[in-house]
Amino acid sequence: MELGDSVIAATALDYNEVLLTANEKHYGFIPNIQLKKFKPT
Repeated sequence: MELGDSVIAATALDYNEVLLTANEKHYGFIPNIQLKKFKPT
């Protein structure tokens, strides 16, 4: 995991927000993280 991805994940967890991502592999292994997948156009 890159530093930027870890900061984004930590922020989403800290604020109890859903993380919107096109790549669940970057975040899917993190316990208690809420993900919503989207397809970029």
